[in-house]
Amino acid sequence: WSSDVCSSDLRPEAQWSCDPPGPAAEFGTLVHALVAAGVSGSVERTNNVAAASVAQTVLEWFGGIRDTHATWIAEPAYVLSVTGGAEHVGNNIGRNYPRLADHQVAGSADIVGLHGGRAVVYDVKTGRRENVDVASENLQLRTLALAAHHAHGVDRVRVGLVFPTTSGVVVDEHEYDSYDLAGWQAELAALVESVPSSRPNPGKKQ
Repeated sequence: WSSDVCSSDLRPEAQWSCDPPGPAAEFGTLVHALVAAGVSGSVERTNNVAAASVAQTVLEWFGGIRDTHATWIAEPAYVLSVTGGAEHVGNNIGRNYPRLADHQVAGSADIVGLHGGRAVVYDVKTGRRENVDVASENLQLRTLALAAHHAHGVDRVRVGLVFPTTSGVVVDEHEYDSYDLAGWQAELAALVESVPSSRPNPGKKQ
């Protein structure tokens, strides 16, 4: 459910393969690495001027909205149980998620901020904006909000899509409360259950 995970991760026993990333995906991965380094207070070097410029635009925006009283996490990874609960399993781990049970899904956010029982979850998008569902309908962000809700024990989660442009950053935001997230928990459980499994079904010819 995150950009770092193929959709078939919804059922870890399923047979699947991911195509190698193309130039656009590699560019996005580099931008995300540069942004993560900046949010964490470290430095990531690159000779890719375009990627460095996009990352700098995002980091300038982040500097403007950063609440110094909040705890900020770059590239946090989560394992979410669709039956309830989630765990923050590390930062900057790429696709190296733990082995998942049938009722678990995994994914990563780009930036998460925590303060006073609330969280903000940002997803930086380097592709075309028209190809991305708006924040209020974006299932990736909704699932990340659910994971943050459980993993960090927060009651409200604001999510945002961050689109860097040549003139700054455009942010599309939406907020969820615990009631909204409980509803999505139930829907997600049904969705995961509906994904076909590759495990043999006893008594059936394969």
